[in-house]
Amino acid sequence: MITLDHVLIDHLVYAVPSLPAAVTDVEERFGVRAQAGGRHIGLGTRNALLRSRGYDPGDAVDGQRTTPIGTVLRWRLTVKQMAGGLAPFLISWGDTEHPARSAPRGLTLEAFHIEHPDPPSLAPLLTALGADVEIKPTAGAALVARLSGPNGGTVLR
Repeated sequence: MITLDHVLIDHLVYAVPSLPAAVTDVEERFGVRAQAGGRHIGLGTRNALLRSRGYDPGDAVDGQRTTPIGTVLRWRLTVKQMAGGLAPFLISWGDTEHPARSAPRGLTLEAFHIEHPDPPSLAPLLTALGADVEIKPTAGAALVARLSGPNGGTVLR
């Protein structure tokens, strides 16, 4: 038996004998027209895409730093939300070992939520990212994390 309780589906492939006919069929059945995705060189196939969930994370840029012991960490991340937005930026560590593996142990994230004066304005963006985060209505905007460690717990805003 296969269960999908903890599986994140990236995309579905729908193989068809005629791509133009399938694009028309899907548009008629669901009300969304797929856009041309391109040809797969050397495979003799091509595609049309409907994967967008309504969020453009922006362009990815390369980053790197050298740790105190001389290890070079490399990553790619989106910079659209880096200007103080409340939506998460996206990061790929590629072949670099995730830095959390060598970070000091002892802290636990007990809770996390977002505070914002207009929660409905953030909901579509977070839904598009698949982020199941509570948004509490408040006068100001903040990311709020409750952490606990050997000396007790505290809240970071």
